[in-house]
Amino acid sequence: MTKYLLATLFVWFGLHTIYAQTYYFDKYSVRDGLAQSKVMSSYQDKNGNLWLGTTSGVSSFDGRRFINYTMVDGLAEGGVQAIIADSLGNIWFGHTGGALSVKIGDKITAVELKGVKIHSDITDLLVDRYQNLWITTESNGVVRLSNLGQHLKKATHYTSKEGISDRVFKVTETSKGEIYFIIEGGIKLYDYDTNNFSFFTLEGLPKYFQITELMEDTKGNMWFGTYNGGLYCYEAAQKKIAIYDVRDGLAHNWITSLAEAEDGAIWVGTFGGGISRIRNKVIKTFNEQNGLADNKIRSVMPDREGNLVICTQEHGMLIFKGEQFVHYGANFQLNSQ
Repeated sequence: MTKYLLATLFVWFGLHTIYAQTYYFDKYSVRDGLAQSKVMSSYQDKNGNLWLGTTSGVSSFDGRRFINYTMVDGLAEGGVQAIIADSLGNIWFGHTGGALSVKIGDKITAVELKGVKIHSDITDLLVDRYQNLWITTESNGVVRLSNLGQHLKKATHYTSKEGISDRVFKVTETSKGEIYFIIEGGIKLYDYDTNNFSFFTLEGLPKYFQITELMEDTKGNMWFGTYNGGLYCYEAAQKKIAIYDVRDGLAHNWITSLAEAEDGAIWVGTFGGGISRIRNKVIKTFNEQNGLADNKIRSVMPDREGNLVICTQEHGMLIFKGEQFVHYGANFQLNSQ
Protein backbone atom coordinates (compact mmCIF):
# COMPACT_ATOMS: atom_id res chain seq x y z
CA MET A 1 0.00 0.00 0.00
CA THR A 2 2.83 2.37 0.89
CA LYS A 3 4.63 1.64 -2.38
CA TYR A 4 1.39 2.15 -4.30
CA LEU A 5 0.76 5.49 -2.57
CA LEU A 6 4.30 6.70 -3.24
CA ALA A 7 4.04 5.69 -6.89
CA THR A 8 0.72 7.51 -7.22
CA LEU A 9 2.13 10.66 -5.66
CA PHE A 10 5.20 10.48 -7.89
CA VAL A 11 3.05 10.23 -11.03
CA TRP A 12 0.74 13.04 -9.83
CA PHE A 13 3.56 15.44 -9.02
CA GLY A 14 5.35 14.52 -12.24
CA LEU A 15 2.29 15.28 -14.33
CA HIS A 16 1.73 18.50 -12.39
CA THR A 17 5.28 19.62 -13.17
CA ILE A 18 4.87 18.79 -16.85
CA TYR A 19 1.58 20.62 -17.27
CA ALA A 20 2.71 23.61 -15.19
CA GLN A 21 5.28 24.43 -17.90
CA THR A 22 2.99 25.62 -20.67
CA TYR A 23 5.31 27.90 -22.62
CA TYR A 24 7.91 26.70 -25.07
CA PHE A 25 10.97 28.64 -26.07
CA ASP A 26 13.65 28.82 -28.71
CA LYS A 27 16.50 30.67 -27.02
CA TYR A 28 19.51 32.40 -28.52
CA SER A 29 21.34 34.34 -25.84
CA VAL A 30 24.52 34.13 -23.79
CA ARG A 31 25.10 30.49 -24.71
CA ASP A 32 25.12 31.56 -28.35
CA GLY A 33 27.81 34.19 -27.80
CA LEU A 34 25.73 37.20 -26.66
CA ALA A 35 27.59 38.89 -23.81
CA GLN A 36 24.85 41.36 -22.88
CA SER A 37 21.94 42.49 -25.04
CA LYS A 38 19.95 45.56 -24.03
CA VAL A 39 17.08 46.51 -26.36
CA MET A 40 15.46 49.80 -25.39
CA SER A 41 12.80 50.37 -28.05
CA SER A 42 11.02 48.81 -31.00
CA TYR A 43 9.01 49.90 -34.04
CA GLN A 44 7.47 48.08 -37.01
CA ASP A 45 7.62 49.94 -40.32
CA LYS A 46 5.12 49.89 -43.20
CA ASN A 47 6.95 46.96 -44.79
CA GLY A 48 6.66 44.87 -41.64
CA ASN A 49 10.32 45.16 -40.67
CA LEU A 50 11.11 45.53 -36.98
CA TRP A 51 13.49 48.28 -35.86
CA LEU A 52 15.17 47.76 -32.52
CA GLY A 53 16.97 50.47 -30.58
CA THR A 54 19.98 49.14 -28.72
CA THR A 55 22.79 50.55 -26.63
CA SER A 56 25.11 50.38 -29.64
CA GLY A 57 22.89 51.60 -32.46
CA VAL A 58 19.83 50.23 -34.24
CA SER A 59 19.01 46.83 -35.75
CA SER A 60 16.40 45.99 -38.37
CA PHE A 61 14.82 42.54 -38.56
CA ASP A 62 12.88 41.25 -41.57
CA GLY A 63 11.87 37.95 -39.98
CA ARG A 64 14.99 36.17 -41.19
CA ARG A 65 18.04 38.24 -40.37
CA PHE A 66 19.23 41.35 -38.57
CA ILE A 67 21.00 44.30 -40.20
CA ASN A 68 22.87 46.54 -37.77
CA TYR A 69 23.42 50.28 -38.21
CA THR A 70 25.98 52.38 -36.34
CA MET A 71 27.83 55.68 -36.79
CA VAL A 72 29.70 54.08 -39.70
CA ASP A 73 26.35 53.94 -41.54
CA GLY A 74 25.48 57.57 -40.77
CA LEU A 75 23.66 57.06 -37.48
CA ALA A 76 24.27 59.69 -34.81
CA GLU A 77 26.27 58.88 -31.70
CA GLY A 78 24.65 57.12 -28.73
CA GLY A 79 22.22 54.31 -28.13
CA VAL A 80 18.75 54.46 -29.67
CA GLN A 81 16.09 54.95 -27.02
CA ALA A 82 13.06 55.93 -29.15
CA ILE A 83 11.87 55.16 -32.71
CA ILE A 84 8.94 56.55 -34.74
CA ALA A 85 7.97 57.03 -38.41
CA ASP A 86 6.28 59.98 -40.09
CA SER A 87 3.60 59.92 -42.81
CA LEU A 88 6.29 59.90 -45.52
CA GLY A 89 7.75 56.67 -44.18
CA ASN A 90 10.88 58.33 -42.80
CA ILE A 91 12.04 56.66 -39.58
CA TRP A 92 13.32 58.85 -36.74
CA PHE A 93 15.69 57.70 -34.01
CA GLY A 94 16.17 59.43 -30.64
CA HIS A 95 19.51 58.80 -28.95
CA THR A 96 20.99 58.75 -25.50
CA GLY A 97 23.03 61.94 -25.23
CA GLY A 98 20.45 63.98 -27.19
CA ALA A 99 21.25 63.27 -30.84
CA LEU A 100 18.59 62.68 -33.50
CA SER A 101 18.84 60.57 -36.66
CA VAL A 102 16.50 59.91 -39.57
CA LYS A 103 16.30 57.20 -42.22
CA ILE A 104 15.03 58.55 -45.56
CA GLY A 105 14.89 55.85 -48.18
CA ASP A 106 17.98 53.73 -47.72
CA LYS A 107 20.09 56.51 -46.18
CA ILE A 108 20.51 57.27 -42.48
CA THR A 109 21.81 60.68 -41.41
CA ALA A 110 22.27 62.61 -38.17
CA VAL A 111 19.91 65.59 -37.87
CA GLU A 112 21.07 69.05 -36.83
CA LEU A 113 18.36 71.14 -35.16
CA LYS A 114 18.67 74.80 -36.12
CA GLY A 115 18.84 77.03 -33.05
CA VAL A 116 18.25 74.18 -30.57
CA LYS A 117 20.81 72.06 -28.79
CA ILE A 118 19.65 68.95 -26.93
CA HIS A 119 22.21 67.95 -24.34
CA SER A 120 20.41 65.11 -22.52
CA ASP A 121 18.93 61.72 -23.41
CA ILE A 122 15.96 61.68 -25.77
CA THR A 123 13.29 59.75 -23.87
CA ASP A 124 10.44 59.52 -26.39
CA LEU A 125 9.25 60.52 -29.87
CA LEU A 126 5.79 61.25 -31.26
CA VAL A 127 4.56 62.29 -34.70
CA ASP A 128 1.20 63.97 -34.15
CA ARG A 129 -1.76 64.30 -36.53
CA TYR A 130 -0.33 67.56 -37.89
CA GLN A 131 2.95 65.79 -38.68
CA ASN A 132 4.91 67.58 -36.01
CA LEU A 133 7.68 65.55 -34.41
CA TRP A 134 7.70 65.92 -30.62
CA ILE A 135 11.00 65.10 -28.91
CA THR A 136 11.02 64.65 -25.14
CA THR A 137 14.23 64.71 -23.13
CA GLU A 138 15.52 63.60 -19.75
CA SER A 139 16.52 67.09 -18.59
CA ASN A 140 16.18 69.48 -21.54
CA GLY A 141 12.42 69.85 -21.94
CA VAL A 142 10.59 69.25 -25.23
CA VAL A 143 11.39 70.11 -28.85
CA ARG A 144 8.71 70.31 -31.55
CA LEU A 145 10.01 69.81 -35.08
CA SER A 146 7.75 71.05 -37.91
CA ASN A 147 8.00 70.88 -41.73
CA LEU A 148 9.25 67.28 -41.58
CA GLY A 149 9.10 66.87 -45.35
CA GLN A 150 11.17 69.96 -46.05
CA HIS A 151 14.92 70.51 -45.94
CA LEU A 152 14.65 73.39 -43.47
CA LYS A 153 12.77 72.17 -40.43
CA LYS A 154 11.45 74.52 -37.77
CA ALA A 155 12.44 73.61 -34.21
CA THR A 156 10.57 75.03 -31.21
CA HIS A 157 12.03 74.46 -27.76
CA TYR A 158 9.85 74.24 -24.64
CA THR A 159 11.37 74.09 -21.15
CA SER A 160 10.22 74.98 -17.64
CA LYS A 161 10.26 78.63 -18.73
CA GLU A 162 7.54 77.87 -21.28
CA GLY A 163 5.39 76.00 -18.78
CA ILE A 164 6.58 72.42 -19.10
CA SER A 165 9.13 70.63 -16.95
CA ASP A 166 12.74 70.21 -18.04
CA ARG A 167 12.35 66.50 -17.21
CA VAL A 168 9.92 64.90 -19.66
CA PHE A 169 9.73 61.12 -19.93
CA LYS A 170 6.90 60.23 -22.33
CA VAL A 171 4.52 61.77 -24.85
CA THR A 172 1.28 60.35 -26.25
CA GLU A 173 -1.60 61.55 -28.42
CA THR A 174 -5.19 60.42 -27.82
CA SER A 175 -7.90 59.71 -30.39
CA LYS A 176 -9.19 63.27 -29.82
CA GLY A 177 -5.81 64.77 -30.69
CA GLU A 178 -4.91 65.65 -27.11
CA ILE A 179 -1.17 65.48 -26.42
CA TYR A 180 -0.08 64.42 -22.95
CA PHE A 181 3.42 64.66 -21.53
CA ILE A 182 4.59 62.65 -18.54
CA ILE A 183 6.84 64.95 -16.55
CA GLU A 184 8.59 64.71 -13.22
CA GLY A 185 5.79 64.83 -10.67
CA GLY A 186 2.76 64.59 -12.94
CA ILE A 187 1.21 64.94 -16.39
CA LYS A 188 0.85 68.01 -18.58
CA LEU A 189 -1.57 68.60 -21.45
CA TYR A 190 -0.68 70.72 -24.48
CA ASP A 191 -3.21 73.18 -25.94
CA TYR A 192 -2.62 73.93 -29.63
CA ASP A 193 -4.91 76.97 -29.61
CA THR A 194 -3.00 78.76 -26.86
CA ASN A 195 0.37 77.03 -27.30
CA ASN A 196 0.38 76.44 -23.53
CA PHE A 197 0.80 73.51 -21.16
CA SER A 198 -1.47 72.80 -18.19
CA PHE A 199 -1.47 70.18 -15.45
CA PHE A 200 -3.72 67.20 -16.07
CA THR A 201 -5.51 65.94 -12.98
CA LEU A 202 -7.89 63.05 -12.50
CA GLU A 203 -9.73 62.14 -9.30
CA GLY A 204 -8.36 58.88 -7.95
CA LEU A 205 -5.02 59.12 -9.74
CA PRO A 206 -2.26 59.08 -7.11
CA LYS A 207 0.03 62.04 -6.68
CA TYR A 208 2.65 60.21 -4.61
CA PHE A 209 3.72 57.75 -7.34
CA GLN A 210 5.65 58.93 -10.38
CA ILE A 211 3.71 58.24 -13.59
CA THR A 212 5.82 56.25 -16.04
CA GLU A 213 3.39 55.27 -18.82
CA LEU A 214 0.16 56.60 -20.32
CA MET A 215 -2.01 54.93 -22.96
CA GLU A 216 -5.53 55.28 -24.33
CA ASP A 217 -7.16 52.01 -25.45
CA THR A 218 -9.71 51.55 -28.22
CA LYS A 219 -12.59 51.85 -25.73
CA GLY A 220 -11.43 55.29 -24.64
CA ASN A 221 -10.09 54.06 -21.30
CA MET A 222 -6.91 55.73 -20.04
CA TRP A 223 -4.17 53.55 -18.55
CA PHE A 224 -1.50 54.96 -16.25
CA GLY A 225 1.61 53.04 -15.25
CA THR A 226 3.61 54.13 -12.22
CA TYR A 227 6.97 53.67 -10.58
CA ASN A 228 6.30 51.11 -7.83
CA GLY A 229 2.64 52.09 -7.53
CA GLY A 230 1.09 49.62 -9.93
CA LEU A 231 -1.34 50.29 -12.77
CA TYR A 232 -4.38 52.59 -12.86
CA CYS A 233 -7.17 52.50 -15.44
CA TYR A 234 -9.72 55.26 -15.87
CA GLU A 235 -12.77 53.42 -17.20
CA ALA A 236 -14.51 55.91 -19.47
CA ALA A 237 -17.95 54.25 -19.40
CA GLN A 238 -18.09 53.94 -15.61
CA LYS A 239 -16.12 57.16 -15.03
CA LYS A 240 -14.09 55.53 -12.29
CA ILE A 241 -10.55 54.32 -11.71
CA ALA A 242 -9.63 50.66 -11.34
CA ILE A 243 -6.32 49.76 -9.69
CA TYR A 244 -4.12 46.74 -10.49
CA ASP A 245 -1.03 45.82 -8.49
CA VAL A 246 0.93 42.78 -7.33
CA ARG A 247 -1.84 41.89 -4.86
CA ASP A 248 -4.10 41.32 -7.85
CA GLY A 249 -1.51 39.23 -9.69
CA LEU A 250 0.24 42.00 -11.62
CA ALA A 251 3.82 41.05 -12.47
CA HIS A 252 5.38 44.03 -10.67
CA ASN A 253 4.42 47.51 -9.48
CA TRP A 254 7.09 49.25 -11.61
CA ILE A 255 5.47 49.68 -15.03
CA THR A 256 7.74 50.31 -18.01
CA SER A 257 5.48 49.76 -21.02
CA LEU A 258 1.81 49.47 -22.04
CA ALA A 259 0.28 48.19 -25.27
CA GLU A 260 -3.10 47.01 -26.53
CA ALA A 261 -3.45 43.90 -28.70
CA GLU A 262 -6.00 43.46 -31.50
CA ASP A 263 -8.19 41.35 -29.22
CA GLY A 264 -8.38 44.19 -26.68
CA ALA A 265 -5.97 42.62 -24.21
CA ILE A 266 -3.70 45.06 -22.39
CA TRP A 267 -0.06 44.03 -22.16
CA VAL A 268 1.95 45.42 -19.27
CA GLY A 269 5.74 45.40 -19.23
CA THR A 270 7.41 45.73 -15.84
CA PHE A 271 10.95 46.18 -14.61
CA GLY A 272 11.59 43.22 -12.37
CA GLY A 273 8.48 41.06 -12.69
CA GLY A 274 8.12 40.20 -16.37
CA ILE A 275 4.93 40.95 -18.28
CA SER A 276 1.22 40.72 -17.52
CA ARG A 277 -1.77 40.40 -19.82
CA ILE A 278 -5.07 41.91 -18.68
CA ARG A 279 -8.10 40.58 -20.54
CA ASN A 280 -11.61 41.20 -19.21
CA LYS A 281 -9.98 42.26 -15.92
CA VAL A 282 -8.29 38.85 -15.57
CA ILE A 283 -4.50 39.05 -15.13
CA LYS A 284 -2.08 36.45 -16.47
CA THR A 285 1.62 36.91 -15.79
CA PHE A 286 4.64 35.63 -17.69
CA ASN A 287 7.99 35.68 -15.90
CA GLU A 288 11.21 33.75 -15.43
CA GLN A 289 9.37 31.11 -13.42
CA ASN A 290 7.26 30.03 -16.38
CA GLY A 291 9.79 30.53 -19.13
CA LEU A 292 10.26 34.24 -19.85
CA ALA A 293 13.97 34.90 -20.40
CA ASP A 294 14.14 38.24 -18.56
CA ASN A 295 11.96 39.85 -15.88
CA LYS A 296 13.28 43.34 -16.70
CA ILE A 297 11.21 44.56 -19.63
CA ARG A 298 11.97 47.77 -21.54
CA SER A 299 9.00 47.74 -23.91
CA VAL A 300 6.17 45.61 -25.33
CA MET A 301 4.64 46.06 -28.78
CA PRO A 302 2.08 43.98 -30.73
CA ASP A 303 3.16 43.47 -34.34
CA ARG A 304 0.97 43.16 -37.44
CA GLU A 305 1.00 39.37 -37.28
CA GLY A 306 -0.58 39.36 -33.84
CA ASN A 307 2.65 38.55 -32.01
CA LEU A 308 4.02 40.47 -29.05
CA VAL A 309 7.50 41.99 -29.46
CA ILE A 310 9.26 42.28 -26.10
CA CYS A 311 12.44 44.31 -25.55
CA THR A 312 14.43 43.24 -22.51
CA GLN A 313 17.16 44.68 -20.34
CA GLU A 314 19.66 41.86 -20.75
CA HIS A 315 18.34 39.19 -23.14
CA GLY A 316 17.65 40.94 -26.43
CA MET A 317 14.26 40.68 -28.12
CA LEU A 318 11.56 38.13 -27.37
CA ILE A 319 8.56 37.35 -29.55
CA PHE A 320 5.47 35.84 -27.97
CA LYS A 321 3.31 33.82 -30.37
CA GLY A 322 0.27 32.74 -28.41
CA GLU A 323 1.81 30.00 -26.33
CA GLN A 324 5.41 30.33 -27.44
CA PHE A 325 8.25 32.80 -26.98
CA VAL A 326 10.99 32.97 -29.60
CA HIS A 327 14.24 34.48 -28.33
CA TYR A 328 16.71 36.26 -30.62
CA GLY A 329 20.21 37.19 -29.57
CA ALA A 330 23.77 37.80 -30.75
CA ASN A 331 23.99 34.75 -32.97
CA PHE A 332 21.41 36.47 -35.18
CA GLN A 333 23.65 39.57 -35.29
CA LEU A 334 21.56 41.60 -32.86
CA ASN A 335 23.62 44.50 -31.50
CA SER A 336 24.91 43.80 -28.01
CA GLN A 337 26.30 46.14 -25.36
